[in-house]
Amino acid sequence: MEDFQSCTDSNHFIHLPVIGAVFTWENGRRGRRLTERKLNRCTCNQLWLDMCSSIYDCTLLRTRSDHHPILLEFEASQNKFVSQFKFQKMWTLHADCRNVVASILNSNVVGCPMFIRKKKLQILKARLRTWNIEVLVT
Repeated sequence: MEDFQSCTDSNHFIHLPVIGAVFTWENGRRGRRLTERKLNRCTCNQLWLDMCSSIYDCTLLRTRSDHHPILLEFEASQNKFVSQFKFQKMWTLHADCRNVVASILNSNVVGCPMFIRKKKLQILKARLRTWNIEVLVT
């Protein structure tokens, strides 16, 4: 057991907590001769934890074996991180930048004032990203 613990520690494995039976193995005897141990466990590394949005492991009922099977359920994270939008000061040096901003801010959007502001900023953000690629990058 010490070798196993040393191996998991040196490889930075994380022992996942299991829900259910505390011990996963027993020798089948009764009374003072009963021996129970936690022999079965789930381990993973931090990278695997970061890729999962949920992890759940639990012991199931023993049937014909002296071991409790462990059920591991996980769901891979579907989050895709999009870079934040940042207004580039260099854009202000281009002659067309003021026209791009003005055309969006002067466009007609219907709704309450906060919705109009939000919508115009969303449109401006998308337009500046494409404008940056079309005009400045190429």
